[in-house]
Amino acid sequence: MMDNLFGACEREQLTVLIHIAPQHGDAYGIVDEPGVPRIKKTLKKHPDMKMIGHSAAFWCEIGEYPLEMRNAYPKGKIVKEGRLPQLLRECPNLYCDLSAGSGANPMMRDPEYAARFMEEFADRIFYGSDVGATYSMFQYDFDAFLTQMVQAGKISQTDYEKIIRLNALKLLGIC
Repeated sequence: MMDNLFGACEREQLTVLIHIAPQHGDAYGIVDEPGVPRIKKTLKKHPDMKMIGHSAAFWCEIGEYPLEMRNAYPKGKIVKEGRLPQLLRECPNLYCDLSAGSGANPMMRDPEYAARFMEEFADRIFYGSDVGATYSMFQYDFDAFLTQMVQAGKISQTDYEKIIRLNALKLLGIC
């Protein structure tokens, strides 16, 4: 139903940020099944359109989890790689947004996997806080996590800078 919009965005060289909903009803965003086959189809059909993925359902695809976890923040290490890293390897027009708890959660709960993921996909990851509420503290914890990752040498200074600002500047045509 959104193919015309994606086609127009591709023609006009507009980047699309998507929020994947875990199911129809009682949720917002683009609905896709586990394994995000519709997103893959869209990325393949519109190879010149950049798509940035966001949401708990999107980030749940980083590992393999039961269906009921699609709108939750899983805990523990990422035991088995999921569809998201595979899709990033297959589709160079897919990007990801680390903002909010949905993006911070898979990184902070498994720093070893996070280091490998961020190094491999450093050119296609955007950091943002996604929160303007003064009572929310996760963005400060996530900022400290990313800073610690670079200070500990788990991610390079170059990739850290890409993630926290250079990728956004490049996307916006500022650098």
